[in-house]
Parts: sequence; C-alpha cells; structure tokens
Amino acid sequence: MFNVSNLDKKYQYDYSEQPSVLKVLINKHLDKRDPYQVVAFINDFVNAQQWEWNGIIYYNCKRIEFLIREKVPSDITDKKEVYLWIIKAWKNYNFPALGTGMSCPLYKFLFANPYKYTPFV
Repeated sequence: MFNVSNLDKKYQYDYSEQPSVLKVLINKHLDKRDPYQVVAFINDFVNAQQWEWNGIIYYNCKRIEFLIREKVPSDITDKKEVYLWIIKAWKNYNFPALGTGMSCPLYKFLFANPYKYTPFV
C-alpha cells in the first residue's frame, strides 16, 4: 500500500489539509496538491488492477505520482479523466527515477500498459 510518506519530497503538497475519507470518496476532482487525495488515487489504481505489492508496483506508484504532478495537463482534474489520460500517456514518458539502464527482468512491465479496469467509472 502506497502512503503519504512515500510521496516524493520534491513536490509541494498542502499538508495543512486534514485527511478526510469523505472528501476523497465524494469529490470527483483530484486536487494534485492534497497528499491524501493523491495517495488515495494511486491506491485506487493498485487495487483496481489487483496488483500484488512489490518493488515494481512501488515504482509504478511513483510513476503515477510523477505523471499526476508533472505531466497531466492542469485543466484535467476529473478523476476519471486523469485516469484515462494516464492510461493513454503511460508509454510516452520515461520515469526519470528509473532511467533507461535498469536491468530488472520485470523492467518491460513498467512500460506495458497494465490497466484493464477503470476504477473511476
């Protein structure tokens, strides 16, 4: 499970926000500066795909955070639209934390489009 402490410190999040389950569940828009909403969104991806937690999934979570914070256009805030944008863009961006020299045999999985389900429908 990805949690707030796993978020990249280079991004500025508004930690003054109080964690709110109701806010995460009811709000259809993703506030990219709210660390609790970003973590909940990332965990929805993991749960919807029924990924078993391991190092590759951790890097996929970091990659989703990178895409949300740096690549998703600012006018896209609806969670379903963010999800669909990430699916379409998954192979288009090299996640900088990994570079291209990783020798892990599962590396190709990181560039596959593993999304089979849409959790935000």
